[in-house]
Amino acid sequence: MVLGFAHGDEARAYPIRILNWHELVNDNVGGQFIVVSYCPLCGTGMVFDRGDRTLGVSGLLIRATC
Repeated sequence: MVLGFAHGDEARAYPIRILNWHELVNDNVGGQFIVVSYCPLCGTGMVFDRGDRTLGVSGLLIRATC
């Protein structure tokens, strides 16, 4: 399974098995700077315009309990 994003003539596929560990991807697709966000707890993925920012994660989710 992948989370996909397309902008202009370019497209990307981000494997869920990788997003489970890293949760965020900073990328440039078709000249658009984006961040791909994935929540392994609820299985939700979203893509945002990140402008000139580079985003990261805190790493605090790894020991979370529900």
